[in-house]
Amino acid sequence: MENGEKQGTKTYYDPQGNVVTRLAPFLVGHKDLGLMNWEDAMAACAAMGDGWRLPTQGELSYMHIFKDEIGTLFNDYYWSSTEKDDLRARCFNMLEDDYHDWTKDNIYGVRAVRTMDPSKW
Repeated sequence: MENGEKQGTKTYYDPQGNVVTRLAPFLVGHKDLGLMNWEDAMAACAAMGDGWRLPTQGELSYMHIFKDEIGTLFNDYYWSSTEKDDLRARCFNMLEDDYHDWTKDNIYGVRAVRTMDPSKW
């Protein structure tokens, strides 16, 4: 199990012990972090360890394409790191494959990502 990789899957343990799915060029946390507002979502992702963050709107769209490889995405809406302005951020609707701008105090799903080290692709 080199680098903690589980045989026959794209799932492995990162150095912090988080179970992740390798979806080059980034890693996706194996499970949702819960339902929370945007500020708490940013903090929850960062608390996973070095380099963990909310996905960009483009990364969420990519996750939607590969949702079967990632595993269950439990929520309809997920926060992105993309801010519309001081009060709003972009959410991605996994059912409709569409973006919406919502106020940051709304409660939506959170799935963390981390950019992969290119030497390990």
